[in-house]
Amino acid sequence: MWTEKRRYWLGGLAMILLGMTFIVAAMGKLVSGSTAFNLFAFPSFVPQVLAEAIYISLPYIEFVVGGLLILGIAVKFTVSLSALLIIGFAVSNILLINLGIEDCASCFGVMGSLAPTAALFLDGIMAALAMFVFFCYRGSFFNKTPWILETVHKGRGYGKSSYSEVF
Repeated sequence: MWTEKRRYWLGGLAMILLGMTFIVAAMGKLVSGSTAFNLFAFPSFVPQVLAEAIYISLPYIEFVVGGLLILGIAVKFTVSLSALLIIGFAVSNILLINLGIEDCASCFGVMGSLAPTAALFLDGIMAALAMFVFFCYRGSFFNKTPWILETVHKGRGYGKSSYSEVF
């Protein structure tokens, strides 16, 4: 049976996994420079100026989102932003599959490339992690206290009054 404590810690683990995925992808894109964005697909209705702005800002957005998720700051807001990113990645991968492109070099930059079908599968896993975090995290939408400090140092986890009761 899913206890509150187990659900909270599994939500924290999902939050860290999702955050690490975003940070690894951001670092790969930042290290490789603009060459990582050659195969990122946008729908035809997206203006070229907007596409270029997304190319430039995407690794920084991924890095910030990943960092906020790992730190546990504004978790529900951040995981909502990550869901928008994941939807964008999935749309891009579907477009790449429809175009018949067999390599998604833009996913992780120099950290490795995936086939668009594998990247779409990863997007599904990331979406599942994001939903798990959103529904399992017990904090408010814009919490400022990192999740680990809230539970361990303040002893507020699950109505417990001290560190020893939480663990």
